[in-house]
Amino acid sequence: PVKKDQLIETLIDENAKLDLLIAQAYLEQDNARLTSNEASIKGVHANINTLKEHYKAAKAILTLREDTAKRFETAGRDAIAEIDIIEARQLALAQKADLAAITSQITEAEARIEHLEAVRKQIQAQIKLSEAEVSRKELLLRRTRITSPTDARVMRLLATPGQQRML
Repeated sequence: PVKKDQLIETLIDENAKLDLLIAQAYLEQDNARLTSNEASIKGVHANINTLKEHYKAAKAILTLREDTAKRFETAGRDAIAEIDIIEARQLALAQKADLAAITSQITEAEARIEHLEAVRKQIQAQIKLSEAEVSRKELLLRRTRITSPTDARVMRLLATPGQQRML
């Protein structure tokens, strides 16, 4: 006599165990990629915040340099040397170029965020596939164990211990 859910026989399960280990390793690998991706996204966001602070500071410096250039021009060549007026204009132009460079860096970082978020979605989809594969491999491994569906008496076996069957 056997009781319900009692193990009757185990078929060869080495392949199923190996397949399950491989599927679990792929899932772990996908989860690690997701963790790395999310860390990259946080890093780029931090970079954007820093760039925005630099932009604010550079904007303030530009305002100061433009005001200085206007004051020098208004004072005229009699009060301020021509070279000082030219230098003030050049400093203002250089600061504008710095602002443009910072703006470009912010735009590039925002594009990087968009790319990383798209990659994150791909990784998340891959994780779902890997989880499904792990579940499938677990099912195949469970199918190597023959258990009694009810309390009963075994009359005959259609599979023998150690037998490998295509599942």
